[in-house]
Amino acid sequence: MVNHGFSTSNAMKFIWIVIFSLLFLSFSYAQKYDRNWVFGYNCGIDFNDLNNPRVFETNIDQCYATAASISDSSGNLILYLGKHSTDFSIEMFDSEGTRIDNSDIILSNSYLNGAFFLPHQTNREQYYLIYTGSRYNNPNCDPMVSLCANLYYSLIDVSLDSSRIIQKDIPLGTQDIFEGINAVKHSNGRDWWIIARELPKVGTCTNTYITFLLTTDGFKGPFSQDIGPFYCDKPSDPDGSITISKYGNKLSFYGTYYQVLELFDFDRCEGELFNYKNLDSNKLSWIYDCEFSPNSDFLYVNTIISNSSPYSSKLMQFDLNNNDKITIWSDSSIGLNDFTLTQLKLAPDNKIYVSYSQRDFRLTKFNQYNNHLSFINFPNRKGTSCDFNPFEFELADSSYAFLALPHMPNYNLGPTGIYKADAGNDTLLCKSYMNGVKLGTPAIAGLSYSWSPTKGLDNSSIAQPTANPDSNMKYTLTITDDNTTSSCNQRKDSVFVKVETCTSINDISSNGKGIVVYPNPTQNILHIETTSENHQIQNIQIIDIGGKNIIHSKQSPINTSELSPGIYFYQVEISGGELVRDKFVKN
Repeated sequence: MVNHGFSTSNAMKFIWIVIFSLLFLSFSYAQKYDRNWVFGYNCGIDFNDLNNPRVFETNIDQCYATAASISDSSGNLILYLGKHSTDFSIEMFDSEGTRIDNSDIILSNSYLNGAFFLPHQTNREQYYLIYTGSRYNNPNCDPMVSLCANLYYSLIDVSLDSSRIIQKDIPLGTQDIFEGINAVKHSNGRDWWIIARELPKVGTCTNTYITFLLTTDGFKGPFSQDIGPFYCDKPSDPDGSITISKYGNKLSFYGTYYQVLELFDFDRCEGELFNYKNLDSNKLSWIYDCEFSPNSDFLYVNTIISNSSPYSSKLMQFDLNNNDKITIWSDSSIGLNDFTLTQLKLAPDNKIYVSYSQRDFRLTKFNQYNNHLSFINFPNRKGTSCDFNPFEFELADSSYAFLALPHMPNYNLGPTGIYKADAGNDTLLCKSYMNGVKLGTPAIAGLSYSWSPTKGLDNSSIAQPTANPDSNMKYTLTITDDNTTSSCNQRKDSVFVKVETCTSINDISSNGKGIVVYPNPTQNILHIETTSENHQIQNIQIIDIGGKNIIHSKQSPINTSELSPGIYFYQVEISGGELVRDKFVKN
């Protein structure tokens, strides 16, 4: 950091970095916003004990394809979506199961991955609901589409005895979008990217992805990016969804009407997609949902085969490293007419849970299949070794699943770079006594180092070069995290080297107090002694050129081996309270 008054010592920097890291880690691990799932008909799962998830009943009579819930940072259920009727509207409920007044938002109950909650970044008692709003008379909707979707948010306050909506149905842009939206944390680990796929308008084609950035100052955007193939024909329903991997580095999109499955890498710093891949050129049957394995090596896909009788579905695993796919399980052997595997969801216990529902979900009744969820026990394993367990997770007695599991982004995703560039302290190069000064701090594995300008440096691509410029010089350090493909993987810091041609430093101070300092310059041990019987040393302080007291001692000699090369000052208190000050050089 450039500070011509000179900055604090490296030791103090390191201490504060450690303290901040520990505080950050303790804060990160405390986030349990995803620990309670509410969905389906009276379905609830409490994941606070990751080794033994507990089921519970709710008061949701009908929650079809649009499910979302959120807990507070301690894992207590706070808000969820639901409905007490058979129409396609949906409402919000608080932790007591009480309908929140004025919560008839313009959100359809038929939109898979169409809504999710986000905690407010600065107010722990407020939560955003981000959703795809739908109404036949919505002025933003294309009249040629039976159901159209635009992006909205509402803000809910839970600080009072009765939760209340303080902002409702606030539009984010006017673009028509596919129903399934998603979010991922920015590289800073605080802000949120909200991502949607633009729906083609009549007579037009599009390959546009739309993003907004939710910051502590509110929503920024929309930002748009054109990438991948164009889609033109107007679908009759915005059936398509975005899935994001656990660590936010990969994104998939499927569009049912177009029978496409796309894969991208995602840059959490810039909010941009890159490395487009078509995962299936053979046109899969109707894709219902996708989910990444925790390590992002595999993508699990539920497909519905609609041209068979009865309808059947398959669970498939795509190996993203080897570009192949296999069928993990098919329900064709069960023989249930019009029942299919539906949504996949990665849970806090790192298992992927799968719902099972009747195709016409409005006619669904309780049975042994939808009273259970299936789960993939080891989703990071290739092929059938992933251990798919059909209908093994039993829900509460009166509960059964419809199409959806609750939509949640990864609330615990942290920042992408934990290392701060540190070029070291501003320093003084005394040409008369020193052959250079060392810059920077010790190297960290996985990081690359680059210094500029290179003039006066013995090596510009190491963490701690020696600088020996002929005149004052500002050096800039750029570190690059080689494990991250992002513009956020680079950080910079600067250091100022002041060059002086120092005059001779006397071995005996010129103040006449009889203080002897030797050797000067010193490598390790510095002796500070008195030659006068009338003046005894009481205290010794070693001070850096920034004015910081870095060594305190009652007696000599002083061990200076931990000090960086440079100019330092000593201050000696002698009997009677008088102070003797001068400087020495550490080589």
